Amino acid sequence: MAEVVYDNLPDTQTQQINHEMTKIKEYTTRTLDSYKKSTRKRRGGQQGFQIPFYVSDYGQNSYLKPGPTGNSFVQPVPPESKSMWVGLAYPGKAMYTDGIFMASMETEASLINNMELRQLAIENYFKHMNYYAIGDNFGYGILGVVSSVSGGVLTCTTAAQTTSGYTKGAHRLLKNVVYDVVDESTFQVVGTVKPTQDGIYSATVPVETTGSPNNSGAFIVEQGAFFAVPRGTNFLINNVDREFQGIDTTDYAEFNSSFVDLNGSAVTSATINTLKTKVQIRMATPGKEFGRVGHLTPGQYNTLAIQGFGARQYQAAEGQADTTYGYPEIYKDGPIGWVQDPDFDEDRLMLRRADDYFMFELKEFGSVNRDGLTLRQAPGDNNVGAEAWFEQVEHFYNLGFDGGGKPGAGNGASAFVMRAQVTNSQVNVLS
Repeated sequence: MAEVVYDNLPDTQTQQINHEMTKIKEYTTRTLDSYKKSTRKRRGGQQGFQIPFYVSDYGQNSYLKPGPTGNSFVQPVPPESKSMWVGLAYPGKAMYTDGIFMASMETEASLINNMELRQLAIENYFKHMNYYAIGDNFGYGILGVVSSVSGGVLTCTTAAQTTSGYTKGAHRLLKNVVYDVVDESTFQVVGTVKPTQDGIYSATVPVETTGSPNNSGAFIVEQGAFFAVPRGTNFLINNVDREFQGIDTTDYAEFNSSFVDLNGSAVTSATINTLKTKVQIRMATPGKEFGRVGHLTPGQYNTLAIQGFGARQYQAAEGQADTTYGYPEIYKDGPIGWVQDPDFDEDRLMLRRADDYFMFELKEFGSVNRDGLTLRQAPGDNNVGAEAWFEQVEHFYNLGFDGGGKPGAGNGASAFVMRAQVTNSQVNVLS
């Protein structure tokens, strides 16, 4: 007589399932959060926010001599003023869901509801706002830089450059999202790439293409995003001559920031000390102890924390030398609050005086509800409605510099490191 086995009665058994959906990606936004927590807000509209500055001295002094030929004062040179403007970027996101699926999500058997689906969309949106809060030298919205596109594979750069945005490989590129490939010289869209899988932790990703994307050095941006994103830290704290909020820094070097170019060497405490000294020279401050927000990756922070490990000395009484100590995990250098963001440029480190920067905002982040609705029905193929529903969120804002109303040295209170040696990065964590 045969025993009863599972194969005889498979329909009597229900499948076991975890009743909670879990995520495999991280959605931290540490750089964006640092601006939200420490930055002033200015309100305004499409006309932008005007920031007036004195850009030249009330010059020419007089040096008198006794007698009629030397006692006349020299004509002074009048001071000049200019204004900067911070404009707005208008990022947003749409969510579009089949109504019948929405009904299914409302049943007891569903592991997800529409609110959780909405949260997934918003997490992706804020992750990109974090990328832009880090930014690139010119506010282009760069997510990667083309090395080559060949055989259906996109290879992105990872090597450090004097300009920012080149070290992330294909890590930020997502499956089925269409990206514009923008020529770095003409700023024209020369093609598109659409990854067929996520590029996470890699310099390469398989892609479908249009146009001519095999353009070494070209910028990769989300479709329509080029030069339409909020400007971030790498734009605000930068040494490249550029149009900075309407002023050409070729003419006004005060708005360029001091820097240390390590050219492939590892960051050290001496690097931080040099940055402080350069700021001290520009600001005419009496000492190097000053509060700053420090931006860097966990890999660069680890390099700072462990650099003195080999030189540490331990003294133990006889019979008590029985403990082995691990590597240091904390780096302290005065009142610097370190923001460790894996999304930050791998080769860079920033010291930022938070009060110098602000968020210019027309509309806070939130739902589009001018008509009183947050969820709207799609018109459908026959323009009489469909079981399909959409909603949108948006945030009209930008990050800007105004010096915090403090006198002196333009944008000199903040400084940065470029081309630091990269040891642990988002691109190589699996290797």
